[in-house]
Order: sequence, then C-alpha cells, then structure tokens
Amino acid sequence: MTTLHVGPTSLFHSIAAAMVAAVDNDIIQLDHGYSNETATVTHASMTFDGDATSTGIVLQLGVGITGFTTLGAAVFEIRGAINAN
Repeated sequence: MTTLHVGPTSLFHSIAAAMVAAVDNDIIQLDHGYSNETATVTHASMTFDGDATSTGIVLQLGVGITGFTTLGAAVFEIRGAINAN
C-alpha cells in the first residue's frame, strides 16, 4: 500500500495522474486546498483522504470497481459506474 499525494506542489498534480501510477489498495492523499476535479476510480479498494479545504471532488467508479473508501473531512461526490456495477 502506497500513499500518493495530489496537489500543485506534489508529485501528482491531479487525481487522474495519481490513478495512473496507483495499484489496488493504494491511498490518494489530497493536499490542503486541492479542489475541482472529476476522476474515475480505476483500482479496487482505493482510499481517498483530504481535509475540509478539498472541495469539488467527484469520484466515479470505473468499470468493474464496486467500491472505495473516503477519509477525512473532504466532501466527495461519488457516482456509480456507467455500466451500473
């Protein structure tokens, strides 16, 4: 399990970029103030974490992904996959 940091001064500048490097069970940690991205969750059992300053984050389940975990005070909008899984 690896923690991938997302933000303007982190290795990954977007959730989508972190998702490319991620594997099942990894953690994506949003930097303070990271906001306004829609991303597809493409790995099983991912964890997303962010504080209350992370807003406007939409996470959509990818095909075959049935769930993931959110932590922290960030408000995530979660959408099901287009194939209704």
